[in-house]
Amino acid sequence: MINKTYRKYIIIGSTIMATLLIASEDTDVGRIWHSYSIFAQQIFFGILTLDFIFRIKKSIKKNKLNFYFKSFSGIIDFIAVVPFILTFFNSELSNNIKTIFGILSFLKIARFSDALGIFKNVVINERKLLLASLYLMVLLTFFLSTILYFIERDINPDGFSSIIASMWWSTITLASVGYGDVVPISVLGKLMGVIASIVGLGMFALPAGVLINGFAQELARIKYVASWNLVAKVPIFEDLDKGTISNIARLLFFKRFGEDKMIIKEGDIGDSMYFILDGKSESYKSK
Repeated sequence: MINKTYRKYIIIGSTIMATLLIASEDTDVGRIWHSYSIFAQQIFFGILTLDFIFRIKKSIKKNKLNFYFKSFSGIIDFIAVVPFILTFFNSELSNNIKTIFGILSFLKIARFSDALGIFKNVVINERKLLLASLYLMVLLTFFLSTILYFIERDINPDGFSSIIASMWWSTITLASVGYGDVVPISVLGKLMGVIASIVGLGMFALPAGVLINGFAQELARIKYVASWNLVAKVPIFEDLDKGTISNIARLLFFKRFGEDKMIIKEGDIGDSMYFILDGKSESYKSK
């Protein structure tokens, strides 16, 4: 049986290689080495297929097969199997489907990333604020598109022929991208462009602010839960109530020590308690 850690890195490496091979199929190198590329895809996607079979067997043993197939991870695992099957076919339709599913297979790495798990929780927790920000952005885009349409439609019909066509200018201006392919030519239109650029800086910063705040709260929650569990497991604290344990947990903070770093020496005042989360410590008695 392969070690769990090694298996994780094998799956991550296979996913990355398989995705890169799919993405490079239409390049000059991909065309020249097409047969070798297909063979390599069969190997790497075959590994992902074996992982899918392994997880199915594991789910059956735990009587959670239905839950696995309905979960995000289960769906992505199934998606990663499809390209392996399609590597044995050679048609335009099968190649297109293989490319789409092959690129989507990259999401398989999300299972092994704590950061992506935190991001998912943040998006779910802050979904109302994110939707409100998105609504304001869409509303402002429609508003500016309508104004510029009426200002520019007669003197600049190529770029502002309709409200929908004007939305291209509004979006890239609010996002401060400014490709320059569509620009207002009237004085009033240029003035609206200046206003849109300034407002866009704050408007598109709203979702970023929501996500940053959500990340900070989620990390604080994770730190608090970890600290609470550490304190609750200490024998001398096991008779304390939850409120007292929570107060103690709030006093904890993370600190890293390098190798051979002295934490405390004989004779120091014992005013601290250390919880070792990773690594080990050694004690030496002075001569």
